[in-house]
Amino acid sequence: MLGFIGAGKVGTSLARFFYEYYVHKGLTSLALSAIYSKHLSSANDTISLISKLSCDKSKPLSLVATSSLSAVVENSDIIFVTVPDTAIRAVDEELFLLGSKALKDKVLVHCSGVLSAQAGFKRCSELTDTVSLHPMLAFNSKETPIESIQKAFFTLEGSDTGVEKLKEILCKTKLQHAVLNSKDNPDRLKAKYHLASVMVSNCVVGLFSMGQNLLCECGFTKDEALKALAPLFINNANNIVREGVNDALTGPVIRDDAITVQKHLNCLNDDDKKLYRLLSKKLYEISKNKNPDKDYDNIKTLLFTEDKK
Repeated sequence: MLGFIGAGKVGTSLARFFYEYYVHKGLTSLALSAIYSKHLSSANDTISLISKLSCDKSKPLSLVATSSLSAVVENSDIIFVTVPDTAIRAVDEELFLLGSKALKDKVLVHCSGVLSAQAGFKRCSELTDTVSLHPMLAFNSKETPIESIQKAFFTLEGSDTGVEKLKEILCKTKLQHAVLNSKDNPDRLKAKYHLASVMVSNCVVGLFSMGQNLLCECGFTKDEALKALAPLFINNANNIVREGVNDALTGPVIRDDAITVQKHLNCLNDDDKKLYRLLSKKLYEISKNKNPDKDYDNIKTLLFTEDKK
């Protein structure tokens, strides 16, 4: 059975997802046991939400709300710790105090993107199997659509036995997944993995904001700039996903249009010039990879030579 410590957006959404598979596929290993929250009302709200959103009312919801960590551990085989990253280690300490007998044959799972299993469960990793399971999906609501979770990609890292047990669940629920594997130590590995996600999600917001502000300097309102850039942004993202970065790349760098690049640089302040150059250097690398015989010397000189003060 599955237990949850934390009744927020991630915990509630995952609990609902697994419950739906339990209901419709009869996967008893995905039955829900208990959900813990320091605020019992929050756990009860989660149970009400899961019950309300569930499609099949014929199977009673066995999930109970509790403010006792030991109750979750006692009644669960796999315990998801879906609390903020800053709270995972505190939960780890409390679980460790339950002792090796209580944690025997259990699997503890946290959903942090940046913490390794051992970093999150520093104490409990000495007593039982621990795993970091990260869905590459933004959970902006407790009602994250099941369809969105189903399409998300999950990554796993942790003890061999724990990872195998989680892989079994992911396979049964047909979730795309991969096990992080590298010569890097686990903490560096997770940091690098998380960085990859941030670069193509959070950082893109900053770039979009920069483009929006530049259009506002051209007389657009914020709303007009958003509407103008949206089709370009979405189409480019779709091209990257469909064709890959090499074939999706267009623009002045891959054309070796140094005149246009110079005009762009002339529009920017010193900090934004550095950002433009750094990103354009990445585009230069892609361009050279795609067109190894093309002469990109003009672009290279422009991008790799700092402005004289």
